[in-house]
Amino acid sequence: MGRLWVGAAVVLLIATVGTADTGQVRRSETVGPYVITVFSAPTPPRVGPFEVTVLVQDAAGGASVTDARVVVTVVSLFEAGLSSAANASHERAGSAELYGTLFDLPLPGEYSVESHVHAGSTEAALNFTFVAEPPPSAWQTFWPYFALPPAAVALFALHQWLKRRR
Repeated sequence: MGRLWVGAAVVLLIATVGTADTGQVRRSETVGPYVITVFSAPTPPRVGPFEVTVLVQDAAGGASVTDARVVVTVVSLFEAGLSSAANASHERAGSAELYGTLFDLPLPGEYSVESHVHAGSTEAALNFTFVAEPPPSAWQTFWPYFALPPAAVALFALHQWLKRRR
């Protein structure tokens, strides 16, 4: 029985630590000689940090294009003049095949994201829109901590009940 608890604790630890990824695929399309795939996180998009990751591949062979210059622009569709542009980099994405950058969304509402890819003399662009939700409430952020004690009591009660049945 002790091994089961240790195994469950290890699985929960791995599940909480190993959540890093490139985000949700927002759009993937062949544009000129490239297949451009744009990811974003968090899901759903919220006010605050907003990460955009771009994968650029050769449309003919599918190989990753790692020597491009990628510029990502986020424009608010509800607040005139609210826009931001940044160069996406391999370092920010944490991968030699991806280009990533981070934005700070100041207000909830609809935004447009445009990814410009410049490789040699070729240029391509891909855009998508999304709606940023307000930041999560304190209850949404901390509910797992409040749910843990009742879950522990319920597991203990189940254990005692099973032990008495024997």
